[in-house]
Amino acid sequence: MSFGMSNDPLIDWLLTEAPTRPSCQNVLESLIGHLTDEGMLLHRAALSVGVLHPDLLAKTYTWERGGRYVIESDIHHGIQTTDQYLDSPFRLLNEGEPFVRQRLVGPDARID
Repeated sequence: MSFGMSNDPLIDWLLTEAPTRPSCQNVLESLIGHLTDEGMLLHRAALSVGVLHPDLLAKTYTWERGGRYVIESDIHHGIQTTDQYLDSPFRLLNEGEPFVRQRLVGPDARID
């Protein structure tokens, strides 16, 4: 597979090097490194990957600032009917919203 080079080194990395990483966990760890090297102040990051499995819907990889590692979690089938999911911003994104904005700090903070 061949991709043309863009004017953005991060996009080039995502298209060429990221697919060669040994795991999704490693992709997220490397992406966090690239973003912080460019000066982005990250508080948390998450990557979710759908899987073909009789018990699992997806694998999720999460990181929070101050944490040393990306944590892998299993997302089981049926979560789509739980209040946790129905009240979450992830439902909105999965239903087509292009983005969800919420204040995470301050008096108007809303952490779902």
